[in-house]
Amino acid sequence: DCFEQSLSIDSLASPGKVDSAIIYNAGLIADQGKNYDKARFYYNRCIDIRYGGAQVFGLLAILDKNQGDTAAYMATLERGMKVYPDDCQPLLVEVTNHYMQQDQSDLALEYLAKAIEREPNNASFFFAQGAMLDKLGKTDDAKVAYEKAIEINPEHFDSWLNLGVQVYNKAVEMAKAANDIPANKPKEYDAAIAAAFEQMNKAIPYFEKCHTINPADTYTMQALKECYYKLRQTHPEYNDKYNDIKAKLEAAE
Repeated sequence: DCFEQSLSIDSLASPGKVDSAIIYNAGLIADQGKNYDKARFYYNRCIDIRYGGAQVFGLLAILDKNQGDTAAYMATLERGMKVYPDDCQPLLVEVTNHYMQQDQSDLALEYLAKAIEREPNNASFFFAQGAMLDKLGKTDDAKVAYEKAIEINPEHFDSWLNLGVQVYNKAVEMAKAANDIPANKPKEYDAAIAAAFEQMNKAIPYFEKCHTINPADTYTMQALKECYYKLRQTHPEYNDKYNDIKAKLEAAE
């Protein structure tokens, strides 16, 4: 009400004057107060006077989404990206997150590529790209994306973790294949299971790096505990590490 009164006074005192900041804040307050019709009105006025840049399109789009109008939500984001092609990063992120939430990985990857093109040093974008590629079964491409994220941010926990999970999952697949070997071929089985364990061993450095970055993460500790336990017969150096991580997990519980 105060913002609107201020706008009325301005229009009387200075006909033709446009107080863009008050219009913008009126929209924000209306939005927060769930007066969505007024919020939409003021956001659109900001767009008309080109105040607030791409951010206003994002606010209007989220308002549409929260009211269940997905078509208007997408149309607003697309319009914002066309009006502000050089300043549309928040809109690209919003579109990408939307498609990720909808399990539309191909479309999410398309917009992620645009986001990366505009912000090539954003580790989170490369991680998200890797996660999407992983979901599509494109493991090798996902690995490249995770490694790029780590190149940008060497302490990017999630990228280290997913790389470790990739290596570990391959070890699990190799162990399953070994178990399918007939019982009358013990040498072949022994060789296959040994190869699976060595593949598992390759996952440990990734999980150890995760534990260094976030010592409180129990998922990583559980992964290390399992790897150390399974490999301690062939790698005696893991005995102490197993006991140490086991104690940390028990303390965390």
